[in-house]
Amino acid sequence: MIDKLTSLMFFGVVLILTLIEFRRVNNWITPFTLTAWPFAIISITVNLLLVKMGFYSVTLLVHLFVLANLIIIWLIGFLISYIYHDDRSSRQNYD
Repeated sequence: MIDKLTSLMFFGVVLILTLIEFRRVNNWITPFTLTAWPFAIISITVNLLLVKMGFYSVTLLVHLFVLANLIIIWLIGFLISYIYHDDRSSRQNYD
């Protein structure tokens, strides 16, 4: 039961971080989304469906380990977007 909840919470955290990142860089395809979403989908599929077929569940420790690594990837991408993001509007470019 706890593994199902951690999968859903992991999915929620990835969704929130993806939405924050989309609002910042205005792009769905980023290193974070390409890394996080496949694991989130596999985790939910395994813990909700495949455990009944005899697969091992994805545990809380696995979710925490992967989430810690994904947050590092997300923070690096977020910091790089602040360094290389042009905050000037198009009107300021002509002045």
